[in-house]
Amino acid sequence: LDPRDPKFAVLAEIAGRRGVTPHAVALSYLTRDPLVFAIPKAAGRAHVEANAAALTLDLTPSEIAAIDAAHPNRVRIGPLPTN
Repeated sequence: LDPRDPKFAVLAEIAGRRGVTPHAVALSYLTRDPLVFAIPKAAGRAHVEANAAALTLDLTPSEIAAIDAAHPNRVRIGPLPTN
């Protein structure tokens, strides 16, 4: 996540309100579907604990809508790259 990217602002805003990191918000968003899993990077204990906050973070429908609006789905044209 690049804090200079305007798309990061919505994650940072939700994180600030909830008292977690923007990464925890992103993980919670990505893993809200039980059929989806993520393997987050963790460089140390503090990072692991910050990521673990995503496990108990239930985003509201308005928070999910805000993230969806900031990160619209892209439509892939053509096959996935193989290299």
